[in-house]
Amino acid sequence: MQKPHPSSLDDLERALALAAFLVARYGARFAPILERVEREIAEARRGDPAERAQRILEDYRDAGARKAIRSSHP
Repeated sequence: MQKPHPSSLDDLERALALAAFLVARYGARFAPILERVEREIAEARRGDPAERAQRILEDYRDAGARKAIRSSHP
């Protein structure tokens, strides 16, 4: 499946409110729209993979790992 054009988080949150209205007003047949927008928001909030990787390594180091992974190549 082709990935949709990226939207801003604000746009996605407005779409979420609309999808919630549709489900509340017209029933569960609109639930797939709500679920998709929720997934897209979660994905958008995850952020850049390089930034996430850096946070993971910092958390690993800060947790006192005895053999911390070095982020530079030998």
